Amino acid sequence: MKRTASIFTALLLLFTLLPAAGDSPGTVIGTVIDVETRAPIASATVSLMGTGFTAKSGRDGQFRIDGIPEGFYQVKAEAASYEPHVMNNLYIGGGSGKVTAFFTLASAERTKEAGEVDVQPSPIQPFIAPKYPEEARKKGIEGTVFVKMLVSEKGEVKNAQVIQTDAEVLNQASIEAAMKWRFTPGGKNGKPVSTWIVLPFKFKLNPDDVKPKN
Repeated sequence: MKRTASIFTALLLLFTLLPAAGDSPGTVIGTVIDVETRAPIASATVSLMGTGFTAKSGRDGQFRIDGIPEGFYQVKAEAASYEPHVMNNLYIGGGSGKVTAFFTLASAERTKEAGEVDVQPSPIQPFIAPKYPEEARKKGIEGTVFVKMLVSEKGEVKNAQVIQTDAEVLNQASIEAAMKWRFTPGGKNGKPVSTWIVLPFKFKLNPDDVKPKN
C-alpha cells in the first residue's frame, strides 16, 4: 500500500510540473534595421499588437520578448522618423522555441506614397509569378493577395507587406515573388524617389489541378 501511495504521489508531482497543453510560453527575438543603409536601428519599439508585450531594440538593433502565450500575433516595429512595419500572423509558443522576426524600416522623410509622385513606378519584365504553395494546391485554394511594395530610387523592391489576402497560406509566396520584381522608379520633380505601390498577386489553379485523382 505504501509503495502504491508513493507511486501515486510521484505521478501527481510529475503532472503538476508539466506545462498544460496549449499553454507553452514562447519567445520572439530579432533585429530592426534601416531598409536603405542596412544599419541597425536603436530604440525601436517592437510590440505584439493588442497585448502588453513590448521591447526596445538595443544599439545593435536586436530585441527580445519572453513569456508570450501560445498563439498567432501581429508584431509591429516602429521608430522615430520611420514608417512602421507590421508582420502578420506570426505563430509564437507551443513548443516552437524562439521565433525570429526581422524588420526593415523605411525612412518616412525619403518615402512618398504613390499618390504624391509625378511619375508612378512601372514594372519591368519578366514579371515574377509566385510559386503556388503545395498546401494550397492540395486543398484547392485560390485567391488574390494584395502586397504593398517599397520601390527604391533604383527600382528595387526593398520592402513588401501583405495588406489584404483571400487566404493566409498564399501570403509568403506572394512576399517572396514581390521581392524579386524590378521597376523603373517613381519620380518627383524630375528626380527618382522611393515609392510605395500596391500590386495584386492572383492564385488560380489549372483545371488539371482540381480534377480528382484516381
